[in-house]
Amino acid sequence: RIEIISGLMRDFERKYNIKIQPQILSWNDAWQQILDFSLRGEAPDVSHIGSSWSSSLSAMNALRAFTPEEINELGGSEAFFQTAWRSAYTSDDPSVWAIPWSTFTYVLIYRRDLIAKAGVDEFKAFDTAQAMDNTLAALQESGVKTPWAIETSSTWDLIHIAASWVWGAGGNYMSVDGRQVLVHKPQALAGLGDFFALFRYLSPESRFLSAQQSYDLFRQGKCAVTVAAGDSIRDLLNDDFSAPEVISNLGTAALPGSPWIGGDNLVIWKNTRASQSHTKAVLDFVRYLTSKDVQINLYQSAGILPTRVDAFNQLSLDPPSLRQTVARVFNRGQSHPSYKQWGRFETELRQSFAHILADLLGDPPAEVNATLEKYLLPLGRRIELMLR
Repeated sequence: RIEIISGLMRDFERKYNIKIQPQILSWNDAWQQILDFSLRGEAPDVSHIGSSWSSSLSAMNALRAFTPEEINELGGSEAFFQTAWRSAYTSDDPSVWAIPWSTFTYVLIYRRDLIAKAGVDEFKAFDTAQAMDNTLAALQESGVKTPWAIETSSTWDLIHIAASWVWGAGGNYMSVDGRQVLVHKPQALAGLGDFFALFRYLSPESRFLSAQQSYDLFRQGKCAVTVAAGDSIRDLLNDDFSAPEVISNLGTAALPGSPWIGGDNLVIWKNTRASQSHTKAVLDFVRYLTSKDVQINLYQSAGILPTRVDAFNQLSLDPPSLRQTVARVFNRGQSHPSYKQWGRFETELRQSFAHILADLLGDPPAEVNATLEKYLLPLGRRIELMLR
């Protein structure tokens, strides 16, 4: 992807006669370096950041807000999917601190032939948490050795994946304004209970896998259902190592409940030089990167889903079910609320999920609901104290 983005920068330089000096950060160190930028006041002009980071940086007074006129020049907020646009501002401040650049979400990919053999209607197989549980049970009963695979070696992604079940059960990790912790309340526990209950369908072969390993297991035809990043499906179809029976029987579906939608934003730092010509150059760069043509280019070259409605409407998506799946995610999906404490809460929740996984994947496996209460009730109390 670095090569693709470098190509976009060269194209911008040719068209606008403006020189870009990129600074590439590794994902593992990016957040700490972004924090250093905000604390030292020595940031670049524009940064490409995770959408959930915008609220924390705006709370540090590190970003330059976009004016209504500048937003209108981008097509206005209505040019973007509203689930993506909500990451541009915080719940307690209408100022626009970021512009959504790319969308990231998870979808279910499954073997249509194995679903049919199990006697399940694929169009209803994953509609609800209970329907998905029933589908995996039917696959197991039909003789599928590995009905389900999902990453368990890391918990960063699981927080976002599990949110679909939490929201589907009427719960949330925290309140929209960030003032109440809800992860230990009955509705959130019910949703998480449904999600972690699916781990009983993991075979010995599909336990303790990374995201890439669970994806590879599916790609090789060794499991029936898994979770995939929305931008990985195009690669699966074009991969010479994907089993032919997987390619010819590939189906996609939205996660049950209310799927999580994340992505990346573009921000302008407050310390950007205030001269009129420099500000115009910075805004031209943001406008170029968020244009319809560039967003279409990003999907065609890297599978990156757009944030603009007009760009999405012009995409050619494969397999045929993917357009309907992604549209369903955009229409009913959610993002985590933008509040200042999200970074701290996410770290605490990730650690609790790691303990939950260790117990559920132990020998013998722990009981789901008791395990959730064991770790999430204390977490809820700790966060409540932090919020006081």
